[in-house]
Amino acid sequence: MGKQATRLACGAALGFIFFTAGAVASETTGTEPSVPAPSAALQQSQAMLDSAWRSSPLAFSKAVFTTRPASGYGQYDQRPNAEFGQSEAIHVYAEPVAYGFAERDGEAAYALTADYRLLTPSGQVLAEETGFARFAGTARQPRFELETVMSFQFEGLPAGSYILELTYQDEVDAASARITLPFRTTAGN
Repeated sequence: MGKQATRLACGAALGFIFFTAGAVASETTGTEPSVPAPSAALQQSQAMLDSAWRSSPLAFSKAVFTTRPASGYGQYDQRPNAEFGQSEAIHVYAEPVAYGFAERDGEAAYALTADYRLLTPSGQVLAEETGFARFAGTARQPRFELETVMSFQFEGLPAGSYILELTYQDEVDAASARITLPFRTTAGN
């Protein structure tokens, strides 16, 4: 057995001895890890958030155009305006709230799908796709911070005014909510 394998074997054996001895010691000497609990006020506010979340309809705390795709929750650069070059990519950042959770194998699961429609101001549909994006996941506790990021490229769109309509469907609660984002395209890039 090489030196590295010997160290690993000894480490594993020592870990087992310390773990076993630690379990016995904690029963007799109180050497359990100490983790401070949230205050009663914070626990109460978390319970109130959970209750309000479950009783509210699907909605959004934020929905904006961004300069590039966001890298995480709250990590986006909002675009200063809603004007895009004709071949420029359109990036959207949105934070859905009050989506449902389903218990799956002891974890809280969520799932949202998003459809889009590109409209003229008069409501004419220029492009659309059902199930354009899906946002799903699981965690040990319900996840109250969720970012959704979508990018669109509408090649050959004439200069003018348009509306990007995003419809989110909550697969858990069978709810839906719609975002409408007016924008303009300008000649050139």
